[in-house]
Amino acid sequence: MTTEPFSGEEVFSSEDLEHFETQGYVTLADAVPAQQVAAAAEAIWQFLGMDPATPDDWYRPPHSPDGLVQMHQHQAFWDNRQSPRVYAAFCQLWKTRKLWVSLDRASMKPPVSPKHPDWDYPPFLHWDVDLKECPVKFGIQGVLCLSDSTDDHGGFHCIPGMHRETIEWSRKPVEQRDVNAPPPLDFQQVKTIEAKAGDLIIWHRALPHGSGVNRSDRPRLAQYILCAPAGYEISDQHSVDDPKVEMYEKLRRQRIAQWERRVGPSGLGLDPRELGPPAHLTPLGRKLLGLDLWE
Repeated sequence: MTTEPFSGEEVFSSEDLEHFETQGYVTLADAVPAQQVAAAAEAIWQFLGMDPATPDDWYRPPHSPDGLVQMHQHQAFWDNRQSPRVYAAFCQLWKTRKLWVSLDRASMKPPVSPKHPDWDYPPFLHWDVDLKECPVKFGIQGVLCLSDSTDDHGGFHCIPGMHRETIEWSRKPVEQRDVNAPPPLDFQQVKTIEAKAGDLIIWHRALPHGSGVNRSDRPRLAQYILCAPAGYEISDQHSVDDPKVEMYEKLRRQRIAQWERRVGPSGLGLDPRELGPPAHLTPLGRKLLGLDLWE
């Protein structure tokens, strides 16, 4: 894994970083400009073929009650991924500048409605890590709010600070840790994290989190974004015969092919709703994809 100390723009204060360490999440306000937020939201509505001003239109197939929108390569999504502030946030938390960005999807969660009882999707909590693989290593995930997210909007919620308990549990000797009985979740401690459109919420992978029930009168829109250290790259420091280099080089080529074909990492075929040329990448975006290598 290529790492190099990060010495660029610091978007988080020392208080923000302390909050991340103790609570397990942090919010970056105004991570992307308003026009990019609007463009990504419009892209979701166009992809779904729905009218944002017509509530009865929000519950039609092929959209499903989990709210997930399987679009990955739209230009508006790439504009947010290659946003300098988004990149800087992940750099600061990872403490390295050499990152790859995920080719993640989006979410459109309409409000619960008596006319659509199947869409009364219950709140849930989960970890972004397999708790059978211990000890839990550092990792982060992020969500970019494309609409204002208030307490009743079904947005991101979590049990603040519980990532520390999860990590401590994962470090116990195997004879003292039942992999089928992870730390119990106290739903009374769940907190909804309110945020504005354009804000980026980043959390530790060991933090139990999920989304609540949307009891407002408007849909919740979001784009999932994460960055992680780039894989091994073929360079003077790594032999091309190194199996890890070969593995990561294969992954890099797969990512480039997915961008070129406008498909997601799931391996599913091209969705006709994502037809068109590959998204334009800035010099930063080319490195975040893996098209260009980090120097």
